[in-house]
Amino acid sequence: MFTNYLKIACRTLWRNRVYSAINIVSLAVGIAAMTLVFLIVDLLFVNFDRFHANADRLYVLRQESANMRANASSVAPALPILLRNYPAIENGTRLLFRETNWIAYRDRDVRKTVMHVDTGFFNVLTFPLRLGDARTALSYRTGLILSQPTADALFGSENPMGKLVRIDSNRTGVVRGVLMPIPKNSSYQPDVIAPVADLEARNPGTVSNWYNGDCTTILLLRPDASIAALTKQLPAFVRQYYDPNAQDRRLSLLRYDQLFGTQAGAIFTVMKVGNATLILFVLLIVSINFLTISTAVSLARSAEVALKTAIGASRWQVATPFLLEAGIVAGLGSLGGLGLLQAVFPRFVGYFEIGNLLDPNAVFSMAVAGHVIGWLLGIILVETLLAGLYPAWFLTKQKVVTALQGKATTTVTKMPLRNGLLVVQFTLATVMIAGALIMPVQNRYLRGRDMGFDLSSLYAVELRDFRNPAVAAAQINVLSNRLSDNPNVVSHSLTNQLMGDYGNSQNSFASEGSDQKTLMAQMTVDADFLKTYGVQLVAGRGFTGGIADSQNRAVLINQTALKALGWSSIAGRRLTANDGVFPVVGVVRDFNYRISPQAGQKPLILFNDNQPNVRGGLYLVMNLRPGQEKRVLADVLTSVRQLPTRRALRAYALSDEFDKQYWIVDKSQAYMGWMSGVTVLLACAGLFGMSVFTARQRTKEIGIRKVLGASVAGVLLLLTRSVLKWVTVAVLIALPMAWWVMNQWLQAFPYHIAFPWWLLIRSGVGAILVALLTVSFQSIKAALMNPVKSLRSD
Repeated sequence: MFTNYLKIACRTLWRNRVYSAINIVSLAVGIAAMTLVFLIVDLLFVNFDRFHANADRLYVLRQESANMRANASSVAPALPILLRNYPAIENGTRLLFRETNWIAYRDRDVRKTVMHVDTGFFNVLTFPLRLGDARTALSYRTGLILSQPTADALFGSENPMGKLVRIDSNRTGVVRGVLMPIPKNSSYQPDVIAPVADLEARNPGTVSNWYNGDCTTILLLRPDASIAALTKQLPAFVRQYYDPNAQDRRLSLLRYDQLFGTQAGAIFTVMKVGNATLILFVLLIVSINFLTISTAVSLARSAEVALKTAIGASRWQVATPFLLEAGIVAGLGSLGGLGLLQAVFPRFVGYFEIGNLLDPNAVFSMAVAGHVIGWLLGIILVETLLAGLYPAWFLTKQKVVTALQGKATTTVTKMPLRNGLLVVQFTLATVMIAGALIMPVQNRYLRGRDMGFDLSSLYAVELRDFRNPAVAAAQINVLSNRLSDNPNVVSHSLTNQLMGDYGNSQNSFASEGSDQKTLMAQMTVDADFLKTYGVQLVAGRGFTGGIADSQNRAVLINQTALKALGWSSIAGRRLTANDGVFPVVGVVRDFNYRISPQAGQKPLILFNDNQPNVRGGLYLVMNLRPGQEKRVLADVLTSVRQLPTRRALRAYALSDEFDKQYWIVDKSQAYMGWMSGVTVLLACAGLFGMSVFTARQRTKEIGIRKVLGASVAGVLLLLTRSVLKWVTVAVLIALPMAWWVMNQWLQAFPYHIAFPWWLLIRSGVGAILVALLTVSFQSIKAALMNPVKSLRSD
């Protein structure tokens, strides 16, 4: 019996192959899009950092104060005392990123960041070793554990175990282990791991400072530990051990698997909710498409269903062929979707620059993972039940006599469910269109807004990784003097950080004589910084360039800091911090020292240093006269290529470098555009099915009207009027939804446009035009049909 049903189902699908193909392609595109977004949500948002064996018991110690938002940094000496005095804590490790070093073996060297950890690291976090013993690898003070890429770069096919490597030419280390490949969805991707004991031996102050919080402390709690009880004990811990100037800090515990989202900020939540909503949108549209087209095609079988009912067939026997047909289409659509995903995923990952989080080479293994297979089987089941049971139920509700005559009496206007599905479909499509139109406007605003300085004539050269820092420093001084005498160079500045990279270093300052502290971002600049960047002074003076400002510890602040401190002027004002007193000599206009879409304006303090650290690397920033850029840059590159560096140095326009800061906005815009296109395409497929449904139901009516003298235009209006009415209803519902969704997205940016109402109207008109074009194809075809054919049976 089942074999017969299967043959009938295949024959029916072949007889209606055009509609079957529309269903399969629509499902394939929809399933590929949904699974792609599902993988992103699952790997980046749901299961980030969940691969650790004890993920449910891992917590990060974080601190905050009235002037400092909660962050994952804590003081380094806290962990040993916490492990000793708090039984709820089973184990823990500190992560200290203190150095970026050149690590060399024979004639090979690589520049890598060294992460210093405690001996409990491998008992807390799950980073298996390919070579070495995790129990003893960190017991050697000079031991190093390398990532697989680092080991390959240094040693090639040679066994690295026990090999001696040079670190920055001034010390050595011994390779004690090599890590297994680290999952992409990990907050930490260490290149080189070294024991905290080595850092403590070389720089004791780093791990004994109870004020500066530049350490990440990860705690492994016991299975029966109470988070609430442990948190209540932390204020007493601060009072007993913290520096007197840090007594206002509050400690709390953050689940380790929430660290990534917390660091990403509001944009992370927007992306997570947005992607989850996108899955729901596409699933609804695909389901509506399948249901609409399947029901439209099933109308031709009303007589068949009526005959089966008349001879006593059960509802299950009536529904089985429909379920089989729907199951075959859903299965083929899923297979097509997986094939499309396999082809698209690597390109998607490459284009959206998320290869460091999603592995494009592992898409097939991800696609066949148990949870993804379960996801796909769930989709197939839902689609099969919807597109199989509803047409069967719909046809069994027809009167047997009229159905045997081939007359399905229920009209579109009497089917609120069908019209409701159409409204839902185009509501979602209109919201997506609105999002795709608003994103570019916000992007252009971010790029074009006044940042407080002029990028147009700024060029930079990165000077770092010197083999002989002393020789490099002397040559850089010679170059700086030459640039000062060059009439084509308006000004130049040497600093250890490039504009856009500032703001990670913060400290609390108070007005002299006051206990009220204000958290400020810190920058260290030379006397030419303001002139080079074009940052304006609004009060006081800039740095003089002599040693007096450095000796007196003179500082500048921005306008936001002035307001935060409650000052009306800086006359006689001085700031105090735990490391001294700082006279304020000037106020600069607010400028965006952090060039990021999510970076707002915050209090800022500028310190003076006319002798930047050559060992840490420098940036030479030049303000060049228009038309002279190529000549000056060629001369500068000739000089810097003579410096004793480990890699080739380059010059670049600062505006090009800043454009990279907006990659997330650019890619989000492109992502939204593609997904909007997919949803609109799928919605049009559903609307096409609706037009087929309408035309088939009203074929004889159209024939009679044409015989009675109706024009093609009149018939066309008849067929499109009801559909466009419901599309218009969908647009009216979608506009406030789109306003709310996109307004929430805009609020994630400190700087954003006023909501563009005109774009909402434009998206609504666009949705109506798309619907009109889609439905017109089938309507024109029906209006042009010869009435003799449609009335032949009568």
